[in-house]
Amino acid sequence: MKDVFDTECEGLDGVYIFAYMGKVVYIGKAENVGQRIKTHVYNVQHSSELLGKWLVKNADHDNIRIDILESPKDSGDYWRADVESKLIRKLRPLLNVAMNH
Repeated sequence: MKDVFDTECEGLDGVYIFAYMGKVVYIGKAENVGQRIKTHVYNVQHSSELLGKWLVKNADHDNIRIDILESPKDSGDYWRADVESKLIRKLRPLLNVAMNH
């Protein structure tokens, strides 16, 4: 796993996990994880997404951790979708579950 604020995150392909005070709150996937996370984190005041709103309303940003599971080379969309789905089912993150209800 890589820390999202690592300079090496831009352009990574994989699944990302937002945790707050040790509890997973959101899991997502992207071809460019660094860019996708920036969309969540830096555009929160304009965000219509549940995660962006949650970040503005609730989060003490010092207690947020973002981990990235990097896709194996040439694994494509299937790997990301499969891993994201399995992690959501197993961990039931607050915001992913809320989006499906």
